Amino acid sequence: MSLVVSYTTASLMQMTLTAIGSISTLNNSLMLLHAGQAEALMNAKLSRRYSLPFTSQIPLLETLATDLAIYRVLSSRITLKSDAGEHPWYVRFKESMKLLDDIAKGDILLVDTTGTLISGRSEAGEFHSTTQAYHPTFWEGPGELQIQDADKIDDGLDERDLTSIEDRLL
Repeated sequence: MSLVVSYTTASLMQMTLTAIGSISTLNNSLMLLHAGQAEALMNAKLSRRYSLPFTSQIPLLETLATDLAIYRVLSSRITLKSDAGEHPWYVRFKESMKLLDDIAKGDILLVDTTGTLISGRSEAGEFHSTTQAYHPTFWEGPGELQIQDADKIDDGLDERDLTSIEDRLL
């Protein structure tokens, strides 16, 4: 199986963690397999906000791809726990995934190597509902479990300056 690797390289992975070269059964092809898997995950998340592939080099994505690929290599070879708590590469993995989610949500913007802001997708928009924060009244479960969200009812009454449904009937 061959996956596209655009953000990182095997040599960048080796420079980031020189000890990775001491794994005797690890070669560039295997490192690139892990990099391709990491980048496939990244692209799945990034496609929510950005048109892919990117046409310029983005240093933050290079860093994330390198860290995620190294984590994949290490976690396939060893258990990443230490006596003092979580292994440093596991912590880096969690931080990278959080950062990737923040990028996908638009909380963190991407810039290329020239400092130019990477614009998001223009053909895809997000839709929001005024009731999206509430539990839905109707769902796929049994009919007897169809309920009204009390918070939604209270907020609706507040919007109409009513304190209860009984006020509406008076």
